[in-house]
Amino acid sequence: MLCYILALSTLQTLKDTVAKTQDSKPLSYHCVCEYLTMDTKGTLLAKKRIQANYWVDKTLKWTDVSVAEASGDRPYGAETPQAFMNGLTYEPSQVKNDDKEGFFAKIPSQNVECRNLIWDAHMFEGFAYDHLDAMKLNEPVSISKDKDSSLGDAGNFHDHNTKLTWIGEGESHGTKCVLIRYESFFNTFTYKMGTIAVTGTSEYWGDIWLSKRTKRIENANLNESVTVLIGDAKVPFRSFRLLTFEAKRDKG
Repeated sequence: MLCYILALSTLQTLKDTVAKTQDSKPLSYHCVCEYLTMDTKGTLLAKKRIQANYWVDKTLKWTDVSVAEASGDRPYGAETPQAFMNGLTYEPSQVKNDDKEGFFAKIPSQNVECRNLIWDAHMFEGFAYDHLDAMKLNEPVSISKDKDSSLGDAGNFHDHNTKLTWIGEGESHGTKCVLIRYESFFNTFTYKMGTIAVTGTSEYWGDIWLSKRTKRIENANLNESVTVLIGDAKVPFRSFRLLTFEAKRDKG
């Protein structure tokens, strides 16, 4: 992905910089998320990759969802389709219910990777669209401080302090964009995978490229470092997560 950033000198808000009306044309994204599991010495123990297409129209839909796994640093094995998630469709108004277990009726709590993918897509959209009037160039905005969010009936996520910063303008694949940087450190969570209790800490950060013309996300990325303690284990392990989220239409 070829991108560049231009410094700006303005006191206007980000809302004043992008289009007033959001383009309503159907749009799809290709999502790739890789989980790298390591021990406390940094040795790679296992890796997992989930891929999917996310369709944004009058309804929201997930297709072509698959998972591949590998031990250590070996090549990934065959892609395994995730039948329970392929074709999952819901109304945009239902996004606000993604903290309720009923929203994930077809996705077992053990398959946290698929649930995470949905949460991540909704997170990108919230960061990109919901705070434009609050952001000024290079001035961090705290949008979620000491906030608890339900992870359905499976657990809870505590955001210590999530910040958004409009850091400039640039181009992504020929599309003029504004760049939003987000970061959230010192977070904690609990999660139950079936009968297994999980506790941990999370630090996550990344960038979102928002088209000035269409007021839609062109691409986004996520980096997350998680330290996890499972059940009665005495030693935690570390998981590093890398996600790319990229629009699949002609840019302009």
